[in-house]
This record gives sequence, structure tokens and C-alpha cells, in this order.
Amino acid sequence: MSELDKIRMGRGKLGRVVVMRLAPGADLLKSLQEIAQQEKLAAGVVLSGAGSLSRATLRNVRSFPEEFPITDRNRNYTPKQETLELVSLTGNISLKNGEPLIHCHVTVSSGTEDGKAYG
Repeated sequence: MSELDKIRMGRGKLGRVVVMRLAPGADLLKSLQEIAQQEKLAAGVVLSGAGSLSRATLRNVRSFPEEFPITDRNRNYTPKQETLELVSLTGNISLKNGEPLIHCHVTVSSGTEDGKAYG
């Protein structure tokens, strides 16, 4: 099996650009979903994001299954309720059953002196 057999890819052209700024206290994921729905986005790329959060639930891979896809049994969910700096946000937007599906990766850092970072 060549490496190309392991790659899924697509091509497209840059279309419109949607920029958003959320008010303090807005739910990041819900806001992204609502904007995607309002703008009728069938596919998109989240290029960047920065800001602050008062809570986040981080989802990380705990183990790899014998067969993919990875499911919730293979994941850890870690809630954080503290002052967090959103250092990076990147991902994609697609449709699942006609509804926007947001898949993003984030890095947040704590408000402590050591500025621990979580992803």
C-alpha cells in the first residue's frame, strides 16, 4: 500500500470569507454552528481564532481502536472551568445529516503564572 492510498483529499477554490467576533460569554461551538447555518456553509475551513474563555471541555484521544473510526470509548473528556486564553483555533466545517458539523482543534492556556497549555 502506498502512502497515497492512506490520504483523502479534495480540491476547491477559495470562496467567500466569513469573519466573526463573539461577545463575552458567548458559547464558541454554538456560535460557530449558528453562523455556519445562517451562512448556509456546506464546507469551510476555520483558519484562526483567539480570545478568552471561562470554560471549555477538551476531548483527547485516549487509545486507538483496532478498527477506525475513533469513538467516544477511545476518548477522554476533560472539563475546564477557569479563566482560559484561547491561543489557537483551527479546523473545518462540514455537513452531517444536513446540519453544520464543526471539527476544530484548540489550544488554551491557563490564567496561572506558569500558563499551562491544553489542547
